[in-house]
Amino acid sequence: MIKHPRTIEGYSGSLEKLAQNVGNMAYDCVSLFIEELARDIRRQAYKDHKKNRKQLVAKLYATAEELDFAKSSLHLAWEICKPYVEDSQNP
Repeated sequence: MIKHPRTIEGYSGSLEKLAQNVGNMAYDCVSLFIEELARDIRRQAYKDHKKNRKQLVAKLYATAEELDFAKSSLHLAWEICKPYVEDSQNP
């Protein structure tokens, strides 16, 4: 298995299509996805920290922080549209 693959195993679509598919999910689900992505980037940063890769670690932690901000912002968007989404799902 490749350490850092350029594709997603089991997914044959483009990254653009993947982004569209994720983006089309309910915002609360996208928010959770972003949270998991941030968590994984922090995991990678921690491993690189143990290898003393200071510049890389700094960029990875900064990326995770930006993802946290995006997650929070998207959660607020979900709170705005949540009542309308729930209403549309209960005819």
